[in-house]
Amino acid sequence: MSFTTQVKEETSGRWDYRECCYKAELTGLIDTIGNVNISSQGLSLHISTQNPHVARRIYRLISEKIGIEAKIYTRTETRLLKKQSFQVAVLGQENTVKLLKLIGRESWPLETYIIPESVLEWSCCRNAYLRGVFLASGSVSDPKKSYHLEMITHWPEHAVQILALLDRHEIKAQIIERKNNQVIYLKDSNAIADFLVLIGAVNAMLEYENTRALKETINMANRMRNCDLANTERQSIASDQQIDYIEFLHSRGEYSKLTSALKEAADLRLLNPEDSLRELAEQLQISKSALNHRFRSLKQKAQEKGWEPQQR
Repeated sequence: MSFTTQVKEETSGRWDYRECCYKAELTGLIDTIGNVNISSQGLSLHISTQNPHVARRIYRLISEKIGIEAKIYTRTETRLLKKQSFQVAVLGQENTVKLLKLIGRESWPLETYIIPESVLEWSCCRNAYLRGVFLASGSVSDPKKSYHLEMITHWPEHAVQILALLDRHEIKAQIIERKNNQVIYLKDSNAIADFLVLIGAVNAMLEYENTRALKETINMANRMRNCDLANTERQSIASDQQIDYIEFLHSRGEYSKLTSALKEAADLRLLNPEDSLRELAEQLQISKSALNHRFRSLKQKAQEKGWEPQQR
């Protein structure tokens, strides 16, 4: 099951909202994927979706919460993958006009797109409207892979108003055009988590947050491991170079001229080629800074006698 399907299944199964919210949710669904047909029998409303949970919810919203007769059909496309889709229909001029008026759509098609004031009055209804839009056309990536949530609408004005609704909840989104449609999308993981709570997908949000936390923990562990590897590599390069100029001083007969402190540092490095500067300093019971100063002095003396670092 995809994460999108999981979110829609959970959201479609919740019926613990206020009555006003169901009309707002249905408005979001119809605004996004509803089609009004005109025939010799008059008007009819059709809402199509490929998600069976969403189809059943639309049917129940219309027939049980609104009280208008609806029918649900199953269709199987014969081309390519033979995808199954579901269509909820309100048939007959009287029922269709009644439903359109209930959701604030006095005429169809719309000349200008404005979300009805009844949807904008209460925060619970604004949330419900966004839930309807997401159920109609939304998708969200599996947080194991990426952070991306989007909703699609055909109307540019609709997209702008959805963006404004999200902004009222301090959820920042953007709009792009794709195949003559408007795509409202979120890329920020915190914004996606907030949106899931807003539309009522609480369990999905908890799983999302757990996955995100695990992912961030793994990324942090990898960064620390890479940092340790880099430190080990730098330590190895520094140790090899120190051994090189110490052996150079030996070969030039300069070792005997060194102070006892420098000899002590040189001998310890030759005996412990893999130890870090901190480990060597602990053996000598001096600070890392003091030991580093001794190695710089050894290096300077080697350079004065012609030593040059090898390229790695």
